[in-house]
Amino acid sequence: MTIMSAPLRPPQEEMPTVLVVDDDPDARDLLAFAFRRRGSHVVEAGTFAEAKEALAGVVDAIITDLELPDGSGLELLEGGARERVRVALVLSGHSGTPWVDRSRASGFDGHVTKPCDAIALVDRAYQLLAQNARAKP
Repeated sequence: MTIMSAPLRPPQEEMPTVLVVDDDPDARDLLAFAFRRRGSHVVEAGTFAEAKEALAGVVDAIITDLELPDGSGLELLEGGARERVRVALVLSGHSGTPWVDRSRASGFDGHVTKPCDAIALVDRAYQLLAQNARAKP
């Protein structure tokens, strides 16, 4: 992932809460930085258990790695979490149609293959947030 000149958040944009889930601390830190620079409130998790705990709170968007040390990122939307999260993206080293299909079948809005441009990922998440605008619970 790379960070180019990350644009600052325009004042009229919302400040969503984004859950960034990745067991690689460097990847997690980079994404968290990119989302914070855009104006998001960021919650970070390095494990499936931490992510499930964070999903008990208010989360507008989740960006998750597929393979976590204690579970699959694909299972994070189970148990009603999908209804509470406006945007869900998988970020994984696995690519190809079968992986994309598994992500979509699990309720995710998209599947992004690593390595990726962090700013492009943030832009995509914000575009999906705008498309999926709805009142928070």
